[in-house]
Amino acid sequence: MDFAWDPEKHEQNLDKHGVDFIDAIEVLSNPHHAPEVDYAGAERRHIAVGPLPPETIPPEWSGPLCAVLYTMRDEGRTCRIISARRARENERKGYRTHVGRGGSTSS
Repeated sequence: MDFAWDPEKHEQNLDKHGVDFIDAIEVLSNPHHAPEVDYAGAERRHIAVGPLPPETIPPEWSGPLCAVLYTMRDEGRTCRIISARRARENERKGYRTHVGRGGSTSS
């Protein structure tokens, strides 16, 4: 699978959330919880919740779990990342229920 994103959105995400989309690929490439599907116009958007690599977790986060908003393009061959941020409490609970602890008891 290929990954893509808007370069300007990537920079905005780094500034706002402290997460590099390159690191967000790890969330999508490993076991994750996909709790929601949303629609923006005709485009289906997905959320994946999973742990970031330990060395990339922003210092202000209390755990490793990240929520990645993405859409599939090119008939499912390209995953276009829209944003990546700290997972919300309900998303962290969903991950722990469906996947596991995320490598940390403080997620």
